[in-house]
Amino acid sequence: MSTIFDDIERRDRSPALHTEDSFSFLNRVATPEWQRVRELVDAWYRDYPEASQTDLRGRFRDSDAAQHYGAWWELYVYTLFRRLGYDVAIHPALLTTTRQPDFLVSRGETAMYVECVVALTRMGTISGDGGGERSWGPCPHVVDTGFVVMRLRAA
Repeated sequence: MSTIFDDIERRDRSPALHTEDSFSFLNRVATPEWQRVRELVDAWYRDYPEASQTDLRGRFRDSDAAQHYGAWWELYVYTLFRRLGYDVAIHPALLTTTRQPDFLVSRGETAMYVECVVALTRMGTISGDGGGERSWGPCPHVVDTGFVVMRLRAA
């Protein structure tokens, strides 16, 4: 699959409806600025490893915000690391757990695991898979920017 979005003629220029999920809006809206967004997302998607495209596409198209935004964030982070010159392995196996982080990124002698997390709130509660913090094991380095918390650990 080389596209996330449907190959359709778009004529609806109306803004997003209050009840409309993000993907449905992006897929239907017919304005030039949103066409550029679709083209950019599809370009990133074409560079994503083919073996993992079906899963990512399904989650990106999901009406559940946690799935949609999680897939969007994974695609963005994957593209970022690739453009920074890193090799990116998707869902690498770990020796100490059956869980798999989103990526193992490496360049030269530098390697790190990356887990992409999107926290959404609805009426004061965290939504999404598990509803809590995910941990891959001891992480001695923690960076809290106030917006994003990053835990760094050598791979």
